[in-house]
Amino acid sequence: MPYTEAVIMEVMRHAAIVPTAIQHATTQDYIPNLYNSLWSAKVWGDPGNFRPERLLSSDELKVVCQEALIPF
Repeated sequence: MPYTEAVIMEVMRHAAIVPTAIQHATTQDYIPNLYNSLWSAKVWGDPGNFRPERLLSSDELKVVCQEALIPF
């Protein structure tokens, strides 16, 4: 079921609603941009396309987690 897990992860990346949720305040000048991480062309290649295969190994037997996938 790695493809099913990759589909769920791609849905979380493609349709993340948390980056536009309630605004938070920090004590320092550092706020990570989650939207940029989930939609970066450097990381995802073609971030606008829904491709769960990008999260699978080359033999499609394992899910390969990307560090940039942080939908929460």
